[in-house]
Amino acid sequence: MRALLGGAVAVVATLAACSLTTSFDGISGTRPADTGTPGTDGGPAVPPARPAGAPTPGAGRTLWLGVKHFHFAHSNDSLKKPGAWEDWGWDIDGLCTGATASTQAGSCQKSSAVSPDQIRDGQACRDNNFGSQIVPQLNIYNNQFENDTNNGLLDGAASWLFVLEDLGDGADDTYVPAKLYLMAPMPPKQKPAWDGTDVRSVLPRSVSGGDLKLATVSFPKGYLRNHVWVSGEPVSFETALPIGASGELMPMAVRSGIIAFQLNPAHTNAVDGTGQVAGAVPLAAVEAFLKPFLLTQTTFCPGTAQYQNLMKTVGTYGDVVVDAPRLQDPARACDGVSFGIGINLAPVAAPSAVATEVTPSIGACGGGDAGVSDTGVDGASDSG
Repeated sequence: MRALLGGAVAVVATLAACSLTTSFDGISGTRPADTGTPGTDGGPAVPPARPAGAPTPGAGRTLWLGVKHFHFAHSNDSLKKPGAWEDWGWDIDGLCTGATASTQAGSCQKSSAVSPDQIRDGQACRDNNFGSQIVPQLNIYNNQFENDTNNGLLDGAASWLFVLEDLGDGADDTYVPAKLYLMAPMPPKQKPAWDGTDVRSVLPRSVSGGDLKLATVSFPKGYLRNHVWVSGEPVSFETALPIGASGELMPMAVRSGIIAFQLNPAHTNAVDGTGQVAGAVPLAAVEAFLKPFLLTQTTFCPGTAQYQNLMKTVGTYGDVVVDAPRLQDPARACDGVSFGIGINLAPVAAPSAVATEVTPSIGACGGGDAGVSDTGVDGASDSG
């Protein structure tokens, strides 16, 4: 991960006096003065800036990459350091929020139930209250859920699938649009090789009208800078995050989302430890996001005291305003929680089919919450 932060980010994160020229595409001007202490990388963590020049379509190649590993609280694969939430995410709000009230000027109005240190930024001003506060809550109920999730991916559970289009050979490319799909889980007793030969189906929620060409999530302003692909300006989109060994899907309403990962020089694969997904989730959507975890990883059913207490607690962890221009407004109450998630990717073959949705696992809660997070199985209708 430090390869990306210390290299590609350093190319564009130019610290001058107390302001920083932003590298987020589509956001002009300079950031407000950061408060607190910048991280050890020398300044706030931001993705590489778009290369100079107009986005111009070319005759580039197509690269399909599936997510083989999610980092929620652990560090990169070589370190395996638990509690490394500070290393994931981007500085998406332009503030370096410290652990005291005096270093949080300019931020939204936090819940009175949380102390300042509960909404501080991570290294290099990364915003990741999901990793710092919510993940530890989930670990109370299953402290192996991250390992279970990633072991499930090795066994063929549902995951994310990116396709980069019009990808050139050079280190910089002003035009590399992309799409994001949800891969269906593989049939029992089949495991992915993660070597470019796996042909996976995608879930119907990933496409419009069953057409593989019409992904519901796309990044038309994607680009490449110093071999790092960036999704473009922060955007809102809907996806789902696999959780647990079975890859149960947690519906994720992403706001101001931005994704980046470094490719190898040949542009045939992504470099492990460099993938970052950052943004915010509205507090109003947190219950729907966490419910699949609770239904499958705990015995907390909706309506029980444990369930209600957890939802009340996580509802206090807001640290951003989801519809504010830079996710902050000191005149408004915080209504979203920032997140930073690491991803490792590997090449896969182009999908050839759209799977069917199946009834999700609902744990010990009976049938009352069926449909909270559907998953599917490979091998459904073919689609162009």
